[in-house]
Amino acid sequence: MSKTQNTHYSSLDTTSVTKQKSVSTYREYISTENTIAEYDAVVELYEKLWKDYQLERLSECRSQAFFVRELETGLVKVLSKSCHVKFCPYCTKSRSFLIKQNTAKWLKACNHPKFITLTLRHSEETLLEQLDHLYSAFRELRRLKLWKSKIIGGIWFFEIKFAKSGKWHPHIHLVADGEYIPQRKLSRNWEKVTWGSPICDIRSVKDPKKVADYVAKYATKPCSLRYLAMSQRIELYEALKRRRLVGTFGTAHKAKLTSKPKTDENNFINIGSWTTVLNLRECDENARKIWFAYSTKHKIDKQISCKLIDDFITGKEPPDQTRFKTIIKEKCLW
Repeated sequence: MSKTQNTHYSSLDTTSVTKQKSVSTYREYISTENTIAEYDAVVELYEKLWKDYQLERLSECRSQAFFVRELETGLVKVLSKSCHVKFCPYCTKSRSFLIKQNTAKWLKACNHPKFITLTLRHSEETLLEQLDHLYSAFRELRRLKLWKSKIIGGIWFFEIKFAKSGKWHPHIHLVADGEYIPQRKLSRNWEKVTWGSPICDIRSVKDPKKVADYVAKYATKPCSLRYLAMSQRIELYEALKRRRLVGTFGTAHKAKLTSKPKTDENNFINIGSWTTVLNLRECDENARKIWFAYSTKHKIDKQISCKLIDDFITGKEPPDQTRFKTIIKEKCLW
């Protein structure tokens, strides 16, 4: 499968949450009411900021997709074009899923996994000032004797809430590996480095997968734009510019949160574009089998493909006259 410059593909879940009467693109197929609302809010933000390049990439995100057969398993999956624009709900969902898997894997290997939440008192400071304060305090906390003697590594995530009072409320969630720390001692240390914010929480991790599910959703999108006014969206955008939303320290450096599974794009073979299979699945045997295998997560035979139809549509000449007649017939059906 060829790629053009600045084009990225990522494997997505094969189950659509929302059933629609008619869909033409892969993005429409995987869309839910929540993702559509969030996507619209993101578009509105970038329109307000006059970010034409980001808007163009957003419009193309998940619009191009291909069915592929995994060479090792024979399963059918979808590779789709990703925009990688900050706040894009489709890209953040895919990246969050990857971080969730790697976080859970690291947690399972920990001897004494802990879940810690560090918060700041509500203040009149701007979001940028509060994030600087929060990040600086967290860095200072990790330098204190109590922390260094008990915690050997961890993964942290920003979460940002906008309270009904009209104030920002950022805090840090982190999963860590280390010995027992009394909550009151951690509270005193946190109050010291934040100059007056003693509120924190620490507890043992009983279910690594459940905790990973919870924290990973903040890994790429710490706050939902659709619930914010435009002025608040812009403030959030400016405050998070060139700022990491997730990070590791100590033994967690080996977690490699965004590392892709071994089964990357080189392990797949293209068996037809999303548009071709979608439109031919009612009248073409190959398209029907591809769609069935994709929907039910069944294996598919090597010879089943709609790639010849795609080649004909894009102007590529078929290898021989027999196949040419076949794709002419299928093209008429389409």
